[in-house]
Amino acid sequence: MITDSSIREQGYLYFLSEAPELLQTIEQELFSLVEERSTNKVHNLMRATHTLKGGAANVELESITKIAHSLEDVFKALYNPEVEIDSYLHSLLLQAFECLQLCLTSEMTGTKIDDDELMQRAASVFAQLQEKLGDAFGAEAHIPTSEELGFDIVLSIFETGVTQRIDSIQELLKNPPGITEVAGFLRTQAEVFTGLSESLNLPGFGEITQAILAALEANPSQALEIAKIANRDLQQARKAVLNAIANMAENLHRLYLLFRSLEQLIIKMRQKIYL
Repeated sequence: MITDSSIREQGYLYFLSEAPELLQTIEQELFSLVEERSTNKVHNLMRATHTLKGGAANVELESITKIAHSLEDVFKALYNPEVEIDSYLHSLLLQAFECLQLCLTSEMTGTKIDDDELMQRAASVFAQLQEKLGDAFGAEAHIPTSEELGFDIVLSIFETGVTQRIDSIQELLKNPPGITEVAGFLRTQAEVFTGLSESLNLPGFGEITQAILAALEANPSQALEIAKIANRDLQQARKAVLNAIANMAENLHRLYLLFRSLEQLIIKMRQKIYL
């Protein structure tokens, strides 16, 4: 049976494996933001920062969570078309990103940094950003929801890391190594997935991964057959999760359209009353 500490460890390793690509996305979009500003770029910045924030929170990396949260709040303000991204604002955005990058790099490489000094530096940069953004920071203007952006934390993880890991099992089956290697590889993937199912509250997915671990424990010599069954079940589970998220987003969109229609109807009724 997997203990809570081992579940956190697997989630932690998963977070570290996904963080470099998310950092690269933020860096690329930030460097090109002045020359080519678009809503899609802000979407990408939000997606990567939101995922980093959620992943760090899941494994209790407090400093990374705080900086990512603050950076996400700043990126929200960029949806406001009145915010001009001049050289000063761009410089502050890059400084804020550097704080997040330093904190994450320290965690990924195991090197020590002065956490208090970094958080003070981050606080100073975010204070300057808030002053620069003015009323746009924290304004009640419409900001796309996770569904409107086309992502949430579960969707983001399943579309990237989970899909890659499940596909790696399928690739292994095309040219399988020895039974011991197959068992070790499958066990590692199942443990990571079990940790994710706990942190993302997906008990059905967790039942599949725990069944895989139990089967490997009971019949290690049958690892290849277990891997084939695991590949089939995990592919189906991944598809079910993604379909569920898509259906939820569609229903939320319908509710949003209904709300807008009712809002317009109320406005027209008020106009008739006061005419």
